[in-house]
Amino acid sequence: MYVVDYCPDNHTATWGINYTKILVCLWAFLLFFIIMRTRLASELWPLIALLCLASLCCNLLLLTLDEYNYTIWYISRGIEVSSKLFVVSFLIYNIFQELQLSSKLAVHDVLTNIYNRRYFFNSVESLLSRPVVKDFCVMLVDINQFKRINAQWGHRVGDKVLVSIVDIIQQSIRPDDILARLEGEVFGMLFTETQ
Repeated sequence: MYVVDYCPDNHTATWGINYTKILVCLWAFLLFFIIMRTRLASELWPLIALLCLASLCCNLLLLTLDEYNYTIWYISRGIEVSSKLFVVSFLIYNIFQELQLSSKLAVHDVLTNIYNRRYFFNSVESLLSRPVVKDFCVMLVDINQFKRINAQWGHRVGDKVLVSIVDIIQQSIRPDDILARLEGEVFGMLFTETQ
């Protein structure tokens, strides 16, 4: 089986039709398998299906044309490369989105969307490690008998209470002050440049 047959008499090249038919069948099978097996459930599978579809179209283009020349080959490969470039760009974009989300989750509490314990204590250590320590204040807030709220009305109501308390505290502090959830119903506040 040959891929390209070169004729030295008239300096032309023709594609091996059997090779192209095999490629079309393989890409069609792979596309069918991906769609049936995964149902394109995540963001990744439609992109892989797009790559298969682009390769299938390119090989069908080569198969259906009577006269093969390099212009057609370049056009079909251009379509294939463009689709691959789109898929790679989309994947890189998703990677950066996930990286940004994981960076945020590393220092934020998921429920209240305020800073977490790690960020709070790192901020305090950072202030204390400076050569000249400016005035600052640390305040802890503990909600008394919060477990009763969870026991009586459930965790959903308890979560709403926590979020409401965070909203009230945020309205009462300066934008540069740090509010963090240290654990459960305990919050910490770090006020800088206080006197």
